[in-house]
Amino acid sequence: MTISSPNSRTELISINRRLPIVPQVHSLLHHLIVHCVLPPGSPIREKDLSEQMEVSRTPIREALLQLEKEGLVEIYPQAGTRISKISMEEVRESHFIREAMESATVRFAAQQGDSELHKKLKSRLQQFKDSLETAEKDLLFELDELFHKTIAEFRFQNRLWKITNIAKSHMDRVRHLTLPLPKRIYEIADEHQRVADFIIRHQPDEAVRAIQDHLSVIFSDIERIRAERSEYFVP
Repeated sequence: MTISSPNSRTELISINRRLPIVPQVHSLLHHLIVHCVLPPGSPIREKDLSEQMEVSRTPIREALLQLEKEGLVEIYPQAGTRISKISMEEVRESHFIREAMESATVRFAAQQGDSELHKKLKSRLQQFKDSLETAEKDLLFELDELFHKTIAEFRFQNRLWKITNIAKSHMDRVRHLTLPLPKRIYEIADEHQRVADFIIRHQPDEAVRAIQDHLSVIFSDIERIRAERSEYFVP
């Protein structure tokens, strides 16, 4: 089945009836919001989502309440629900949390990284570079995520990346908007290469500075996006 957005983009979705429904609905809606299939400020209706996902309105409502707690939707009783516009304060907080967590994981990877991690990082770098010419935004985003996830899961594989993902949701919406910017995908490839090089050389201080520089670029990119898509942002 598919779900359509206000900007006419269509996204394939799937609900597994053998698994709990609410987490799946939440995950799907989170994906659609972060990938800007459901763009900032756009209205959403429980009835439409229920029909498109072929589930009752109860799990839709529960998932929306959870997304409201995460700051991704705004629910107005008797007036409807909208995708939250992008708040710079939320982006700054998201960046602060992500930078703290990834600085720690990158430092550990540079201190303790082994040949297996180094091999994985080189593979991730090559996958990203091989996909540059296609310029397929969603694929590049997922490969970007995979590079960071590989570092995070070198030491902790259960919850760390899941927690990081929740914390960085507001950053991720901006990242999806900035990927089509001219040359940005090539800059990301170079930034990843610097991080990986310092990890492989066991240079933790330099690796931390490289990841911090990489994550902070978002604040220069966001100004260009705000000029083009001011309707997506909180005034």
